[in-house]
Amino acid sequence: MKAKVDKRSPYPHLRTYNYIVSLQLRLQKAQSDAVKTVLKLLFRILFSITLVLFIFGLALFIFFIFHYLTLPTILHVLPVHLSYADCSRAQSEYCKYPTAVVPFIQRKRMGKESPLLMSGQKYAMWVSVDLPESEENAQAGIFMINIALRSYDENLLKSASRPALLQYRSYIHHLVRIIVLSPLYLMGFLQERQHLRVDLIDLYQEDPYAPVMDAVIEVRKSTVNIYSMELHVEARLEGLRYWMHRHPVIIGAIIVGINFFCGLILAGLSLSNRFARQNMKELPASQSTEDFGFDETVDPLETSEMEDGGDEVFVDWPADANEGLRHRKT
Repeated sequence: MKAKVDKRSPYPHLRTYNYIVSLQLRLQKAQSDAVKTVLKLLFRILFSITLVLFIFGLALFIFFIFHYLTLPTILHVLPVHLSYADCSRAQSEYCKYPTAVVPFIQRKRMGKESPLLMSGQKYAMWVSVDLPESEENAQAGIFMINIALRSYDENLLKSASRPALLQYRSYIHHLVRIIVLSPLYLMGFLQERQHLRVDLIDLYQEDPYAPVMDAVIEVRKSTVNIYSMELHVEARLEGLRYWMHRHPVIIGAIIVGINFFCGLILAGLSLSNRFARQNMKELPASQSTEDFGFDETVDPLETSEMEDGGDEVFVDWPADANEGLRHRKT
């Protein structure tokens, strides 16, 4: 039961008990606050590290996607398979010239086909021809190599024709070369052949509305013997594409740095706005004066006053101690 007692209680051990209980509650509150502070600090550190790593990985991913979509393949090497007609029973002027059709279509996954060249990109084209040093090729002299670019509708987009000639070597030069290099020729390390490069198209810009479907290559002399031929399509880079190809590390660092900096700014603004809203929501709860069931503003050694102004206090006394108490101060 509760009784009204004077501040100066005849039972000092009760005041000591109240002081010990209140001290234990304060220690428990301090420990819980310290643990919460440490956990919040660890959580913020881990969250910050994870956020920075995520933004950096996102910046790298954006750079790789930008690099893949912006920078084209620098060089395409396409094999040229010439088709020869049988000219043994026909006159030379009616014999069909060696011709090859080179497709400009690349196949991707799921069986879909896409143009080989990038839209809007400028290209240069040439052929590399591998010929034997034979009497027929020497007597053939100059021969023309034609190229014609066609669209999906087989419309002519661009055509060009360039001359080619086997490199001349005199009989004495050829004889000395054979004598000096005869061991290498006999062992198969060298062969009597020449490699020619013939520039066909100096500059061609891919039209996105009329992409190239194939290229028709024709050798305008049927008596020329050719080992192999390849068509080279090289991209002519300009502007940012040129710098990305020539200095990939520097440009990559700059682009990743810009993306990373922008990501940090956006994340900081978003988090600051969120924390501000959270603090506004938690503000009324932080103004509460009750914690662990007692008032922190009152010293546990002091007693509270009654509403009527008297210096009184209510203490839970044992039932057998009520007889020796003064119920009211006179």
